[in-house]
Amino acid sequence: MHNQIKSVAIAMVSSVLLLAPSRAQACTDPPPFTTLTFITITLGPPVQITLVFDPWTSFAATQTQFCACAFRFPTNLIDSIDDVRIVQTGTNTPIAGFFTWNQNATTSAEVESLIGSGAGDDWFGFLNDLSGAIPAGNLADFRVDVTLQPGVTLQDLQNEFAADGSNRVFTDEADANGHLLGTHGGFTDVSGIIPTVSEWGLIVMGLLLLTAGTVVIRRLQVRRPALRGA
Repeated sequence: MHNQIKSVAIAMVSSVLLLAPSRAQACTDPPPFTTLTFITITLGPPVQITLVFDPWTSFAATQTQFCACAFRFPTNLIDSIDDVRIVQTGTNTPIAGFFTWNQNATTSAEVESLIGSGAGDDWFGFLNDLSGAIPAGNLADFRVDVTLQPGVTLQDLQNEFAADGSNRVFTDEADANGHLLGTHGGFTDVSGIIPTVSEWGLIVMGLLLLTAGTVVIRRLQVRRPALRGA
């Protein structure tokens, strides 16, 4: 009788474990490589730059989860990190479900302990308390606004990342205090540098393309009646 009760209890526990949903992985899937684009905010002084790291892919996540990210930046070149956001790839549109990324000393220290930072660099960790459900499969970019140290130029920053692009970004799930959970933690290298362009430069480029397209269309419209008459 005792053995029968014990067998039934084990079977019930096993059933509960099998039926219990597995914890969803939050945040983003760390790619092995990322490209880095520099967008000039102001030429200063001080010089302010947006660093665009892409692409990442979102995991399914719930409002009760926390996302962590960290960036290895040269402290002799970057004076401050002004804003971190995760946006729809190729845009500046935030992905719904993410609150503000807040700098977190615990995340910074734990990422530092995993790999170190190298001479002249520090890891800057950030934590995000999800404000809603995150669907899986969204392509996303990290955008980081930084202010450069006095006297530092954009070219100095580009040269730094071109010379050492290894292990520049880290992402993982975390708890409410910023402790890494290791569910899908990973480091990402910067493998390509895209030359800088300012926000106004992007606008002008778009207008030039629109103008060129309009001219081509009008020329085609003029030619068609002429060909019909011939």
